Amino acid sequence: MRGRSDGGQKKRLIASICVVALFLCFLYMYYDSSSQGASALEYGRSLRKLGSSYLGGDDDDTKQDGSVSNEEDSLVVAKSFPVCDDRHSEIIPCLDRNFIYQMRLKLDLSLMEHYERHCPPPERKFNCLIPPPSGYKVPIKWPKSRDEVWQANIPHTHLAKEKSDQNWMVVKGDKINFPGGGTHFHYGADKYIASIANMLNFSNDVLNDQGRLRTVLDVGCGVASFGAYLLSSDIIAMSLAPNDVHQNQIQFALERGIPAYLGVLGTKRLPYPSRSFELAHCSRCRIDWLQRDGILLLELDRVLRPGGYFAYSSPEAYAQDEDSLRIWKEMSTLVERMCWRIAAKRNQTVVWQKPLSNDCYLEREAGTQPPLCRSDADPDAVYGVSMEACITPYSKHDHKTKGSGLAPWPARMTSPPPRLADFGYSTHTFEKDTELWKQQVDSYWNLMSSKIKANTVRNIMDMKAHMGSFAAALKDKDVWVMNVVSPYGPNTLKLIYDRGLIGTNHNWCEAFSTYPRTYDLLHAWTVFSDIKSKGCSVEDLLLEMDRILRPTGLIIIRDKESIVESIKKYMKALHWEVVALEKMSTSVKGFLKGLRHITQIFDEGKDHDIQIGFPTDVKHVAHIGSDGPASNAPSWMNDFNPQGNENGQVVSRRDANNNPIGGGVGLQELLPPPDKPKHKKTRRKSESQNGSPPRRNSNVLPSEMVPRPSRRHHRSRHASLDSSNDPSLRRRRVVVSVNDEEGSNQLSDSSSASHRKSSSRHRKVKGSGGGEVSMKKTKAKQEKSTVQSDGRGGTSGNKFRMSLGLPVAATVNCADNTGAKNLYIISVKGIKGRLNRLPSACVGDMVMATVKKGKPDLRKKVLPAVIVRQRKPWRRKDGVFMYFEDNAGVIVNPKGEMKGSAITGPIGKECADLWPRIASAANAIV
Repeated sequence: MRGRSDGGQKKRLIASICVVALFLCFLYMYYDSSSQGASALEYGRSLRKLGSSYLGGDDDDTKQDGSVSNEEDSLVVAKSFPVCDDRHSEIIPCLDRNFIYQMRLKLDLSLMEHYERHCPPPERKFNCLIPPPSGYKVPIKWPKSRDEVWQANIPHTHLAKEKSDQNWMVVKGDKINFPGGGTHFHYGADKYIASIANMLNFSNDVLNDQGRLRTVLDVGCGVASFGAYLLSSDIIAMSLAPNDVHQNQIQFALERGIPAYLGVLGTKRLPYPSRSFELAHCSRCRIDWLQRDGILLLELDRVLRPGGYFAYSSPEAYAQDEDSLRIWKEMSTLVERMCWRIAAKRNQTVVWQKPLSNDCYLEREAGTQPPLCRSDADPDAVYGVSMEACITPYSKHDHKTKGSGLAPWPARMTSPPPRLADFGYSTHTFEKDTELWKQQVDSYWNLMSSKIKANTVRNIMDMKAHMGSFAAALKDKDVWVMNVVSPYGPNTLKLIYDRGLIGTNHNWCEAFSTYPRTYDLLHAWTVFSDIKSKGCSVEDLLLEMDRILRPTGLIIIRDKESIVESIKKYMKALHWEVVALEKMSTSVKGFLKGLRHITQIFDEGKDHDIQIGFPTDVKHVAHIGSDGPASNAPSWMNDFNPQGNENGQVVSRRDANNNPIGGGVGLQELLPPPDKPKHKKTRRKSESQNGSPPRRNSNVLPSEMVPRPSRRHHRSRHASLDSSNDPSLRRRRVVVSVNDEEGSNQLSDSSSASHRKSSSRHRKVKGSGGGEVSMKKTKAKQEKSTVQSDGRGGTSGNKFRMSLGLPVAATVNCADNTGAKNLYIISVKGIKGRLNRLPSACVGDMVMATVKKGKPDLRKKVLPAVIVRQRKPWRRKDGVFMYFEDNAGVIVNPKGEMKGSAITGPIGKECADLWPRIASAANAIV
């Protein structure tokens, strides 16, 4: 018994010693980490602020950076980022229509406010990586990409069908071809451009007029074929269009390698300074130039240079019907008061020219509308600034010289711009900046020469362009550069346009107005220092760069060494890999060069034949300018050949080791070994119930997210779609940071309950949709093409269940210009009556109605009409609840052709899909 007692005492003594030793170890580690954190913070405070100089040199600034509030944040770094649901593979955070609906923003649709930028607050920002669409391939390289792109990269064929008679685009197998046609140039943009040059009597029918015409603004550009064919004439066009019903037209343009930007002529000024373009172009752009006292035409006047042209191809220029003649007369009167003159008019096109000086403005009678803008108004302030219905007069310099005084292209690029003096810069400063950036760009390209081929890079963005010298240094390469200038510093964007380059104003605390995967190279010079000084998140900007960068794209970050080091901590979370590291002559500034590769998520437990564009799920980053040991590039880089990807090779998980793209390297060799054992897949509950992507939670640190060894997570199924009917959904599972419960997809606000209650009656309509969608949480079922036995079926063509908002005897507004004001519904076409139940209609249905109010000759007539709007909410297949502020319809003939020629307000997309003649007359389709 005594021996047993002694043994127990010994065990307790050993256990006590172990506990004390463990406590001392933890205490040591705690104080050691605290001292290291303090020293790191102290080191950060000692760094000198660089990047405040707007030259391209590496000279040190001894001015201390007083902002240290964000230094401590760099100590907490996300271990991993979740991957967004693949329904958000084309998300544009500040142009997200779903966000507008969810926030119930009160926007004037007739003024196109819903197409303008509306950025989410910090707590609703996306905190996930945007995945590519299923079957994504490495983009076709320039110049072949001008004429063809992979259909899988932009899986939208609506334009090919809608514009089949206009040669916009043609689907051929797995590619989409662009013949170069347009609404008013069916026989090719090149012939159309030559005809405009011939109208203006330019030599050899070349539109650049011997280098005097360089920058063009193409409003309502479509797929940007006009801008594509201008490039051969040394003309660069800013192709502008909203993300409207024409389904990703700007994405098509950027995929083709053509300069383009998402924007709209609405209520805010275009993000370009005054006197930026020699030519503005509108070919059937469907813009009401007469609205609000001609404010949209006055906005064009602001951005046109002295003597600039506006080429207008539209029915109003040549048609002889009553409405077209009226519009032409009013428009001619307006431009005459603006001192524009007709430079040429032929067939369907008219070209107006802006005056060269202020003489005409000064000769106008007092009180003439539109007035001149105030003398203290800044015509170059554009970011978030509302348009003004006034004429912007010229500066004294432009008035005296009777023109902009710019040299012809290409000498314009290296000649000091006349507006250089507005910033107090001398000619010597300009020339030094140009020379320094030329040397730096040569250094960039030498460092990247072993990693890329001649045509690997096409779309480039300089995220802080200053005077555009970075872009000017690339003039001998077959690339174009989107120069971005911050609205909070010197507005040097007008100098960039004066050099014959293009760009835009943008605040990098917000998302950029472009689709995901649209740029090949991003150049960030002190951008991260700038946003940190404004209190914005470095993490958000890294996620935004990941969103807009193309697979196989490059990143060059130039900033303070402390910033570069903090960015390196995110490499693993972003799935970027450091592949090269070199020291530089300066000890404070650093360069970070990154190579981003196609990312794809695999479902470990499901099918393994998913196709991806490149067999790796990491992005690779080369770091070239911070202190530290050098590391060699990974072995796969030796086998990587971007040229081979043009053939559209896709690698499946099943045969990745047998058939890689770059050479003999298999998929397992390309993937980095996981740091931890694979976690068991679990389903996490969503923080929002509407299936939206993960949002920023201000109360949770990024590091509290569940870490994952790689981006091979399972994907949650769409709540509103039946994956059994969609082979792509069977192979792919969408990952969200927090997954909904099985089959749930509902609104997160309190109104969801009322929506569910109002969905007790559903509408089944037939046509060419992709499965049914109801307002209940039910899976979609295939719809039969016959009218249902209960009499509900109508003449709509969407295979979705829609809520019936307009029963017989309802009165709706008449949204056309026939003279009718109210329509009284008598019956619904295609629906038979049923005992104790009145037939009802929804958006897209044809009804028989009488005119209750309106012109006397229309009253009491029984006419067919189509419902274009309804107030009762209905749910679309993407889970979004849609409703309008009124009930409205338009009068048609039995074939669905409109009796009127215009529609007031927007119409529902369901109606536009069914009735293309109605869609062609609509101002907006939502």
